[in-house]
Amino acid sequence: SSLSIPIITHPGKDKIDYTTMFHRPISAIIQAGSNAGWFLSSFDEWTSNRISKGAKAKSENRARQEFPLFAAFHFVSL
Repeated sequence: SSLSIPIITHPGKDKIDYTTMFHRPISAIIQAGSNAGWFLSSFDEWTSNRISKGAKAKSENRARQEFPLFAAFHFVSL
């Protein structure tokens, strides 16, 4: 399901500013493109290149590679 999540943009500052991060299922994005008459010609996803150290490093690093942080969709108008 789609989510709107408020994120504090400057943690630790006196003034609290928020931005909104949107999470949508990949299927919802593809369906919206299809409904607009677009064809998904390519899709790419990127994982973080950050490396954790410490007691939980192995599981954190593995999870980071399994769950991408960013995705790119290339739609073409039909």
